[in-house]
Amino acid sequence: MAYPNLVAEMARIGITEKDLAAVAEKSPDTIRNWLRGKTEIPFGKALVIRDRYFPQTTLEYLYSPNAVPGMTSMREA
Repeated sequence: MAYPNLVAEMARIGITEKDLAAVAEKSPDTIRNWLRGKTEIPFGKALVIRDRYFPQTTLEYLYSPNAVPGMTSMREA
């Protein structure tokens, strides 16, 4: 997974690839490609997804290519 923290947060609150596709106005296949690192998430779409589903989560955490061990999320204060 290219974005392990995003995938973990999705699982934590029950967000599916189809949910991300709807808010990003992209196909589920495109979302799968993003999550697997086959293509990059455009910055504007990354913001839309974060703002809709994870508004208190930092972009740095959510879209890090490295899992943050022992963290459920890094919420902005």
